[in-house]
Amino acid sequence: YILDMWVHFSIGPMDGNYICLKYTYNKPCPLCDDFKEAKDNGVDDKEIAKLIPKRRCVYNIIDLDNEDKGIQIYEVSHFLFEKELLEEAEALQRIKNKDIVYGDLEDGYTISFRAKKEVRKGLTFITHKGIDLTERDAYDESILKQVYSLDKLIIVPTYEEVKCAYNGIEYTPETTFEDEVSKTKAPVEKEEK
Repeated sequence: YILDMWVHFSIGPMDGNYICLKYTYNKPCPLCDDFKEAKDNGVDDKEIAKLIPKRRCVYNIIDLDNEDKGIQIYEVSHFLFEKELLEEAEALQRIKNKDIVYGDLEDGYTISFRAKKEVRKGLTFITHKGIDLTERDAYDESILKQVYSLDKLIIVPTYEEVKCAYNGIEYTPETTFEDEVSKTKAPVEKEEK
């Protein structure tokens, strides 16, 4: 029911967004490597804060106020939505004394909430209030032909692609970051004796 991932936002001169290879796939990540190195060298947290990945969640949804739009994609902060949703499911589970599997086709629940757009420190985001779970009729399995395969929607970059983007270097599969950096350095002339 969910694609749970970590993302580095506004990376490099093109302000690209990149899946965090470390937290999402347990692979080396150049941005996390740079963050750790800067932290180890005493760089102030505010200066390197943009290197910290953010946990994001992606869902297939049906907006009950706009059902004619069909299945839609909803991408949101884990902290501002999924965390709250899990707490609501746990509270309902205690009341009903049964597992609440809200994403299940047959025994799932409708999730409703109020959303409010907020702006803080130049960032625009949605906050969710009053998350509520209500029982619903079962979905037919045919709905699975309509939903998006969430893991296929994301582009998983290579270490080299992320490193090049972060440093403003155009990536091509034939070159490495080190190759591109060496092209920008002036050759050192040897002194004649």
